[in-house]
Amino acid sequence: MSTIEMKKRSRTWLRRATALVCAVPALALGAAACETFDAPPQVFVVDLVDGNLPDAAKPIVLEFSEPVDPATLRLKIVLLETDDEGNLADEDESKSTELQTFFAREPGKADVGGTGELAKDGLSFAITLEEPLPVGPALALLVEEGLADEAGTAWQVRQRFAFGYRFACQEGAKSQIFLPGAYFFVVNATSPIPTQLQLWVWFDIDPVTGVVTGQFTNADRKTGNLCSTTCPGPEDEGVEQACRTLPAVECVAPSLKAASEDEYVDFIPNVEPPEGYTFRANACVADQADGSVSFGNAPVDVVVEQPPVTVVGTRLTAQFIVGSDGVLRCNGSFTGDEVLLGTSPSGPASGTFTGRAVPEDQVPADIPKPQ
Repeated sequence: MSTIEMKKRSRTWLRRATALVCAVPALALGAAACETFDAPPQVFVVDLVDGNLPDAAKPIVLEFSEPVDPATLRLKIVLLETDDEGNLADEDESKSTELQTFFAREPGKADVGGTGELAKDGLSFAITLEEPLPVGPALALLVEEGLADEAGTAWQVRQRFAFGYRFACQEGAKSQIFLPGAYFFVVNATSPIPTQLQLWVWFDIDPVTGVVTGQFTNADRKTGNLCSTTCPGPEDEGVEQACRTLPAVECVAPSLKAASEDEYVDFIPNVEPPEGYTFRANACVADQADGSVSFGNAPVDVVVEQPPVTVVGTRLTAQFIVGSDGVLRCNGSFTGDEVLLGTSPSGPASGTFTGRAVPEDQVPADIPKPQ
C-alpha cells in the first residue's frame, strides 16, 4: 500500500471515529448529534520521498484527499530562499525581494512556465514544465490559501511543500567553476527538530579524478576578546555574549542564528567536544550548461556529543552559481535517513542550506582540512 493510500485511509478512519464518538453520547443521553469535522482537502506530492523527487524531467503530480474546486486552485513552484525568520521573498517586509518562480497557476489565466491539468474527478493535478527544474537547489511548491473542496471548505493559509532533486555523481565529472578552499554553510533543519547549524567547510579536489573531499566543522560565534567590539563575558554578571557585525555591529546571544552565509566573519571553527565536531565527506561536482555547478555528496553519518545527536546517511545536494558580486554561492537541500536523539530514533532529517566561498585572506587559520 502506498503512503498516500495509507494517509487517505487514516483520514477516513478518523472521520468515522469522530462521527461514532459524537453519536454515542447523543444516543445515550438524547442530546443533539454533533457535526462531523469537515477538513479542507489535503495535498500530497506524488513520489516525494525524504524531500526528494526522482526525476526532474517528469511531470510533478499532486493528489488531493477529496475533489477540489478548480476555481480555488492557485499554486507556484519557486526557488526556496528564505530570510532568517523563514519568510519567502513575498512574505517578508522588503519590497525589493521577489520570488524566483518556475511555474504559476492562477484560475482564469494561462499557466506560466508550463501547463497544469486537473483530473476530471478533481483528485489530482499534473504539472508539465516547459524546462526541467534545476537539480541541486531547494525548491518549494506553494499552494495558496483558499484551496477548497466542492462544499466550500477551504484552507485559510498558504501551504509550502519543500522538495528537490538529488544530484547523482557521474564518473569523471569535473568542474572549472567550483574551486578548492574554504566555504561557509548555513544549514536550516526543518525536521525532526527545527534548528540551525553553521559549518566551516574545506574542500580538496583530486585533479585527476575530480573527486571532492570536504571536511565539515561546527562553527560558533566569536566571543570574548575575539569580538570586534566589547561584549560581556561570563565574568560580567554570568552572561556571555557574542559578536555580530552584519547587518550591524552588536552583541548577541551566542546561539543567535545567522541571517545569511555572509556572516562567516563572526564564526570560528570548533572541533572540541562535547559541543564541537568535525566530519569528512566525499562529493562530486559537475558544470551545467547554464553556468551553474551541481553538487552532491556520498551519504555520511554525523555525530554530535552535546546534545547527543546522530544523523545517519546525511546527503547534501546543491547548485552553485557565481553571483553578481563575483562570489560562488550555493542553495541546496539536505536529508538524513534517520536522526537518533541519544539512542532513540526520531525519524528522517530534512532541511535546506546556503553557502559561499570565502576569500583566502579571511579564512580562519585553524580550519580543519581533509587528511
